[in-house]
Amino acid sequence: MATGRATNPKNLVKGATGDWEIIVGMEIHAQVSSQAKLFSGASTAFGGAPNSHVSLVDAAMPGMLPVINEECVRQAIRTGLGLNAKINLKSIFDRKNYFYPDLPQGYQISQYKNPIVGEGEIVVDVSPTEQITVGVERLHLEQDAGKSLHDQHPTMSLVDLNRSGVALMEIVSRPDLRSAEEARAYVTKLRTILRYLGTCDGDMEKGNLRADVNVSVRRPGEPLGTRCEIKNVNSIRFIGQAVDVEARRQIAILEDGGAIDQETRLYDPAKGETRSMRNKEEAHDYRYFPDPDLLPLEFDDAYVETLRRDLPELPDAKKQRFIAQYGVTPYDGAVLVGERASADFFEEVASGRDGKTAANWVINEFFGRLNKEGKDIDTSPISAAQIGAIIDLLGKQVISGKIAKDLFEIVWTEGGDPAAIVEKRGMTQVTDTGAIEKVIDAVLAANPDKVRRTGHEILGRQSQSAGGEPASQSEARHRIRLMDADPQCWIGVAARAHVRRGVAGGFCQLGHGKASAVRRLRPGDLIVYYSPTDEMGDAGKIQAFTAIGRVKAGEPYEADALRMSDGRPAARRDVEWFEAREAPIRPLVPALSFIRDKARWGAPFRFGVVRVSSADFALIAAAMGVADAIARS
Repeated sequence: MATGRATNPKNLVKGATGDWEIIVGMEIHAQVSSQAKLFSGASTAFGGAPNSHVSLVDAAMPGMLPVINEECVRQAIRTGLGLNAKINLKSIFDRKNYFYPDLPQGYQISQYKNPIVGEGEIVVDVSPTEQITVGVERLHLEQDAGKSLHDQHPTMSLVDLNRSGVALMEIVSRPDLRSAEEARAYVTKLRTILRYLGTCDGDMEKGNLRADVNVSVRRPGEPLGTRCEIKNVNSIRFIGQAVDVEARRQIAILEDGGAIDQETRLYDPAKGETRSMRNKEEAHDYRYFPDPDLLPLEFDDAYVETLRRDLPELPDAKKQRFIAQYGVTPYDGAVLVGERASADFFEEVASGRDGKTAANWVINEFFGRLNKEGKDIDTSPISAAQIGAIIDLLGKQVISGKIAKDLFEIVWTEGGDPAAIVEKRGMTQVTDTGAIEKVIDAVLAANPDKVRRTGHEILGRQSQSAGGEPASQSEARHRIRLMDADPQCWIGVAARAHVRRGVAGGFCQLGHGKASAVRRLRPGDLIVYYSPTDEMGDAGKIQAFTAIGRVKAGEPYEADALRMSDGRPAARRDVEWFEAREAPIRPLVPALSFIRDKARWGAPFRFGVVRVSSADFALIAAAMGVADAIARS
């Protein structure tokens, strides 16, 4: 159980007089998903006319007695089980006494010393590489209050009691959070769990989930400071902002020699500040006592176990299953299970298909397009079956990767069966190597000047001449045939050992014997390399370096000796792996196949081409075309 955390230097905040540590604890109020309120049969539907969902109990009419809603009890227990928490077989409802205009009874029915759920914990992914465990102190059931409306009348405030009596779960964390980032991640993870369980819809815009954020600061290693509670924050983004703003406010006061008053504050996102609301009450201020109208709530272990058996697969378990079953990365797994609907969509796409390919299409193409257009899965114009059909066509090599993306665009905007669209519009890739060879020869002969300028011109004209998209492997081999015609074209090998998933990576030795003699680069020589992974930040892209100074063979190239093709200096990380080695072009065929196969394992690879003859830039461009083809294969 998480009871505290060691100080992490990365979370410290710099002040004028030294470092400070932020301490955050959260009280999350989650509206229970139930058709009726906690102690009455009135509707919990959102958006009704003011005071249209109010029973005599909710209005606190004389003689009206509360009756517990068993569904709310079940939902609280299910939530406790989802939080790995202790379920208390006996709990007591208390009266929390305070006056507020939208609280007709003059007290709130809550749980104080004997909540329905005890201690638990939540594992939170703060980043792809950082995970923390946050302790849950308790979960208790309580009534929500009504709503005061101050902008409906020039001289009076109005009261809407539709929310009065709605069941809330107050989930109280331990002060285990140490930054705004962790606070946001915690609320995000908790909301995901609640949605998976179906115990709260987590709709913060409707006020169905809101947070009271307790913030204090201290010097590292010192006792906890005085906390301030920021009330009713209803946005994950605002939660992070409120933590940062309030921490800075407290640090400034303490560094000026002042003291922090324990109080309740409100966060104003428009002004980016917190302001005092009232002095923070202590428990004795509410004069808690057991509600005389409600008996203690009791149930047995069998009741709890029945609810446990019906729990759905929760995010952490689903993520581990996706990693094991579909071979997705931990990061992709976390993205896919972020919402239950997202996980279900992915599983439908991945059914009977390669899991990594399915994850790539769902996360990058599908989720990316949803975010761009502000849609969700329910309003998506493309279905899991349609994405699966595109992946099938790609797997059967009916279409190339580039065509697949074009096909996705068509299906997104126009709908239809992907296979039928490909057939109707003639989008299949060309696999006749003879046809490709004739086209290459014709284009090269007809466009010698353009060929020297760029190999990408060849790519575009090939597609038009052959009436389709050239197949990747065939195209690659025929580009190699063109390069092989010039004996002055050589390979620059990127030599780096890399081990991932138990597979020795790096770049395979070109040729079958010893490497050819190492030679020296000259100013004006060109190095081209391809990155099939995102380790260097340029996934699937081609970069070109021009040597502008003497570089000693066999040693890492200095960053200032090379410049990118766009003129900017090359970073050391971009060039330090290269060694210049001479080798005939022919061995590039198995080397490219090796790269393609290993790239699917996620291992980083680089290859380069050194231009010796400035008149043969077309050969370098052709090599770039090969790399592009491999990236699409």
